[in-house]
Amino acid sequence: IYNHVLQGNVQEAINLTHTYAPAMLALRPDVHFDLLSLHFASLVREKDVLGALKFARKELRNVLFSSTKDLDRYRDKLQDLITLLAYEDPLSS
Repeated sequence: IYNHVLQGNVQEAINLTHTYAPAMLALRPDVHFDLLSLHFASLVREKDVLGALKFARKELRNVLFSSTKDLDRYRDKLQDLITLLAYEDPLSS
């Protein structure tokens, strides 16, 4: 799982986590949100803006509304992620 994250295969890391430790991401929504954020950032890096927006709407939104305890922290991170879409080349911005 760790190697998949390091290699940028975040979705595969999430899938493996669901397979081998199914409760972990539910117990740690902060880790789940961070993994999803990495995947979103990789879509932006690949210039797949439509894919990134669809992913944010479907996946990031679910985590955002699943925990009211950390809602402000997630909201701030989500705003930072969405800001990446404003730049033509987010890696150099």
